[in-house]
Amino acid sequence: MSDSTGFTPDDVAPNFWPTLAAANLDKQKLEELLQKMSREELVRFYWDYDRISDTVKGDLFLEYIDSEDEAQDVGWWLVARGETRVREVIADPSKAPTEVPEDDRRGASFFGAIARVYSNRFHTDVPPLGT
Repeated sequence: MSDSTGFTPDDVAPNFWPTLAAANLDKQKLEELLQKMSREELVRFYWDYDRISDTVKGDLFLEYIDSEDEAQDVGWWLVARGETRVREVIADPSKAPTEVPEDDRRGASFFGAIARVYSNRFHTDVPPLGT
């Protein structure tokens, strides 16, 4: 499977996957964990989440999902489920759902939560990585 972004699950910050695991698909718990991060850590976490979801989304959109918006939603949802699930889908995109399951949307709003925590703490949008 080709990786459309060149970004892999190994390219994230060391705290990325452990933070998602500790959040355990609970947005409130994720927000609590994000509150403890430095500004730089939070920026990196935001962009790692974006880039790894783009990696997953690229594989899904190209092969299994007709709508780019739906692929983005599925990508965000999958990343919230952690490293093992992401690696499984990158290895075999057919193992991903073609839409976010209505009966289990937990984690679907994690990406937006990261941006909100940053905005609330620093009163600005998340800057580009490296600025």
